[in-house]
Amino acid sequence: AVEPVKVDTDISVTLDIDVIAGDGWINAEEAKAEYTTISGTVGGDAKAGDVVHLEVNGNPYEAVVQDDLTWSTEVKTSDLLADPEVNGTITITDEAGNEATATAVEPVKVDTDISVTLDIDVIAGDGWINAEEAKAEYTTISGTVGGDAKAGDVVH
Repeated sequence: AVEPVKVDTDISVTLDIDVIAGDGWINAEEAKAEYTTISGTVGGDAKAGDVVHLEVNGNPYEAVVQDDLTWSTEVKTSDLLADPEVNGTITITDEAGNEATATAVEPVKVDTDISVTLDIDVIAGDGWINAEEAKAEYTTISGTVGGDAKAGDVVH
């Protein structure tokens, strides 16, 4: 008897790591957190239950792929501060024994220092509000900001 042979050599997988901390930066406030969430998606022949292996600062972390092909895990923020790069790998195997691996790297920038300067111009041009100027409903106060200040920041 002749049995048909099923040949299956096709398998693929993709791995994406989301932008860390929502904007790719760990700021001073975020640096205080014990853990930072790392998340992403997989594609190709990946399925729920597959495991994404992550490495941050030489320390291993794992995340299980969910039904919607997303994954997430908590990593120590101190690891991200010491080595601001997440390395990810997923290896899958299909029923025929074919194997596929995908890797991804997601950097994160660390900025825990902030500085701002505020210089107020001389009020009324001479530092004095005279009798005539005192009659005005408002007095203009102006100045300049520097450091990490940017357009749209509010001076109080």
